[in-house]
Amino acid sequence: MRTVVIEFDGAEYTVPATFGTIERIEERINLFSFMRDASTNKPRIRDIAWVIFCALSQAGEKVSYADIGDKVLADFPASYAAATLIAAEAVNGGPEKPSKKKTTPAASGRE
Repeated sequence: MRTVVIEFDGAEYTVPATFGTIERIEERINLFSFMRDASTNKPRIRDIAWVIFCALSQAGEKVSYADIGDKVLADFPASYAAATLIAAEAVNGGPEKPSKKKTTPAASGRE
């Protein structure tokens, strides 16, 4: 399973950066809209809290969305960094398992 280590609320957490995490996040928000908003420095606090809540929940942590929201407000810069890292790794991490398909080198055109 692909994972990412985030720092949040003074602790390090290893959270899954997988399709399951994306699916959970997208129950409430569009992940690509979140990433666009984050890239223009206009993310919504509730979206940051939701991304972190989903990732921690997927990791098996017993957390509440309201508590995560309060912690986001207490340390916005670190929360913003954690949420964007989760989103980026989940989307850009490549396949979760390496392909077992054999590949052949591309023909070079020379004989």
